[in-house]
Amino acid sequence: MRSVVLAAAVLLLLATAAPAAFERRWPDGRSAATAGIDLVLCDRLSRTARESEGVGRRIVVRCSGGELYGLAAARGGALSVERESGRTVVRGEVSSLGSPLYRETTLGLAVEQCVGSESVVAVGANALGITADGYEGKWAIGIDAAVARRVLGRFDLLASLENLNEPTIGGDIVARTATCGIVLSMDRLTLGLVSEREAGFEASSALLIEADVTPGARVRAGFATAPTVTSIGCGLGGAPAAPPYIPLVDLALSWHPRLGVSTFVTLTMQFGAERR
Repeated sequence: MRSVVLAAAVLLLLATAAPAAFERRWPDGRSAATAGIDLVLCDRLSRTARESEGVGRRIVVRCSGGELYGLAAARGGALSVERESGRTVVRGEVSSLGSPLYRETTLGLAVEQCVGSESVVAVGANALGITADGYEGKWAIGIDAAVARRVLGRFDLLASLENLNEPTIGGDIVARTATCGIVLSMDRLTLGLVSEREAGFEASSALLIEADVTPGARVRAGFATAPTVTSIGCGLGGAPAAPPYIPLVDLALSWHPRLGVSTFVTLTMQFGAERR
């Protein structure tokens, strides 16, 4: 079982080896295009800053899928549902990666809470399951935490710790990972620099850029080290400030110099009012 778990860890490292502020286990079409950096907490700060009375109640559903390096055995996807009520967001997600011979499944639950108008804290728990042909399935639970704070009106400082409890699965420890970074959020342009360090591995860094071309179209690009990954993508559609909401489609391609190209797509749908 140990050899199977180690092989799986290598695959996951290659799949998600890019920094993230508070990452989803399976990268969606947006974060995959920005070198793996998940801007979910930055978005939360921007929404809170725009809405002086706090955002309203809404439900957001995301469906993601993709294929790593053109390998049929490395196809995966995720379904997440989040409920936003006032200054609190609760998100549930299920994701899966693999083939009939080997599969990894994650069940996650996270809570985000705005603290004033300039800070967001988040905690999450993830049940990670590994199944392989001929082996008994193994499960472990990891705990994550993250914080983001806006300073000078446009700069977001990010920090997170994944697998705080260093869970053990199949006799192997899932290493603790620390992430920190800074993101500059302007009206139609977002720039970011994030660094990540997983215990026992070389630190990695990532740069991102996201630009709004029109109200319904945006382009993205990213570059990450350790391993070297270059990514591009776009977002089409998206929810305006009031109903009726328009579904958002995010597309991304990422390129590894030795393993090849990975593809990702995400459909996001929003329901409910922006404000109460």
